[in-house]
Amino acid sequence: MSTKGEAWYRDSAFWQTVQPFVFPEARFDAAAAELDALQTLLDATGAPGLHGGTRVLDVPCGRGRHSVALQGYDLMPQHVQAAADRARKAGVEARFDVGDMFALELPAGAYDLALNLFTSIGYSDDEQDDAIFVESVYEALRPGG
Repeated sequence: MSTKGEAWYRDSAFWQTVQPFVFPEARFDAAAAELDALQTLLDATGAPGLHGGTRVLDVPCGRGRHSVALQGYDLMPQHVQAAADRARKAGVEARFDVGDMFALELPAGAYDLALNLFTSIGYSDDEQDDAIFVESVYEALRPGG
């Protein structure tokens, strides 16, 4: 992991400041339509779907906009708590854990599908961090996942 000072994405105060802009309620309202579009794409490619027992990993999951009923990891504890609260209010079973996407120890072959939505690859100044992240997620997919 890059050791070039404290990275911006590790700063909890940063995420609190940008929360109204990055995670506005309207974006949560749009999540269902975005997941429907993602399901259409997955259906077209023959990839595992989002429902019916598929084990889906969403990392980083942020505040759980897309990962309700999935499993999500995020570096910020307040995001993980918000995601867990959102799932509980929706009455769905989901698992959220605090974890650094550049240092996750994911079980091999545990997931059918992995999601990394929007712009989180590239957070680190060190491209090796991204390579480690992608490799760890790849290894966490079942064969053919």
